[in-house]
Amino acid sequence: MKRVNLISALVLWLFAANLPAAEPLPELRDLNLKNWNCLNNPAGTAKKLADMARNRVKNRDWIDVAHVEAPQWDSRQFVASVRAFDTQLGGHHRADLTPAEAAMLAAFEGKIVSLTGYVVLTYPGPKESCNCGSEEFHDWHVEVLSQPLDHVPKIGDPTPIICEVTPRTEAHLYASGVRLQKLAEFIRLGEPPHLQSFPTGSKPHKVRMTGYLMWDDYHDAPGKDIGPTIETGGGSDYCHPWRAMAWEIHPILKIEDLDAAE
Repeated sequence: MKRVNLISALVLWLFAANLPAAEPLPELRDLNLKNWNCLNNPAGTAKKLADMARNRVKNRDWIDVAHVEAPQWDSRQFVASVRAFDTQLGGHHRADLTPAEAAMLAAFEGKIVSLTGYVVLTYPGPKESCNCGSEEFHDWHVEVLSQPLDHVPKIGDPTPIICEVTPRTEAHLYASGVRLQKLAEFIRLGEPPHLQSFPTGSKPHKVRMTGYLMWDDYHDAPGKDIGPTIETGGGSDYCHPWRAMAWEIHPILKIEDLDAAE
């Protein structure tokens, strides 16, 4: 019996020794933008005027918000405040805005606000025109919920407010000590239908996100993109809807870990 156990242990050891090393989960970086071909082109590779305008607000530069008196919102207050503005705006897409509506939107997107909530899921964004299609210089999506979850978001769960780290703000957040693996419970990788969510070993941390309001009208389809709860998908595929509304904090300028003292 001992000989059998010894042989079994040896086989298992040899098998494990030949497995490829697990890839570490991605994390914020001290990102050097020197060789980024999009650095001096905030409109990115967009061709349409509305897409160029959207990219420019995504690509606003980092500023120090230490002394900015930003509204302090929870998820409910965020949704209520921007929904009131949506009613004023009339629910148009950027391409449909009149000059007066475009000016109104520009003023609203110039606001810096703070959002308090819990980070359950975060993930590196895909190649996008705002980043000139770069795989290295990508955004980070940070999903903020009003309450923590103990699982990957699934059907029946509330949808989050999307907040995004951009290449232009990533190094500043990294230098401030922000680490997404510490804040988020899960990091998602891959492309549908092969999405995988990996536990970070952390619980969902309560955070305060401060940054610019941004209207991502590209993701404004009820049911498909926006809605209060997840209705379909999840697991290895995208959830639908996957966000509470088209409004985001984008770019994030500051992240405070409110659970840091615990």
